[in-house]
Amino acid sequence: MPSTLCFRLLFILIMLPVSGFAQEKYLALDKPGRVKRIRFYAGDEIALKLKGDKRLHEEVIGDIGDSTITLLGTEIPLRDIRAIVIRHEGGLVQQAVRKLPIAGVLYFLAATFNPLLQDQPLAVKPVRADSRWGNGSRGTTAQTPAQADLPDQ
Repeated sequence: MPSTLCFRLLFILIMLPVSGFAQEKYLALDKPGRVKRIRFYAGDEIALKLKGDKRLHEEVIGDIGDSTITLLGTEIPLRDIRAIVIRHEGGLVQQAVRKLPIAGVLYFLAATFNPLLQDQPLAVKPVRADSRWGNGSRGTTAQTPAQADLPDQ
C-alpha cells in the first residue's frame, strides 16, 4: 500500500508541470470558409489594421492577454483592432507564377553582362543555317572571343 501511495504522489509531481505548459494562450480568429479558426500564438507574426489608422502593422506578437495583445512592447486592446490581414502563400504554381518572370529577367541580365564583367568584349559571329541550335534562319549571336576562336562543327 505505501508503494502505491508513493507511485501516485510521484505521478502527480511529474504531471503537475506538464499541465502548466498545456494552457498556452492564443488569439483565435473565427472566419467563414474551409478553415474556420486561425490561431495566433506569442511569437507569431501578425498583420493588422487599427481603428483610426490606415497603415498596415506587421509585427511579431510579444504576449497575449485576456483582452490585449502586445506588439513591440505596446499593449493593444482587441477592441482597437479594425482588421487582421491573412496572407496565403499559395501553392507551388502560384509561387512560380510570381517568381519565374523575375528569375528569367535576372538570368538574362547575368548572361548578358557576365562577359563584360569578366573583361571580355562581346563578339558577333554569323550562325550557319544548318546549325544544330538554329531553326534554319540566318542570324547573329553574341559570343566571347574565346568562343569565336573555336572551330565550327
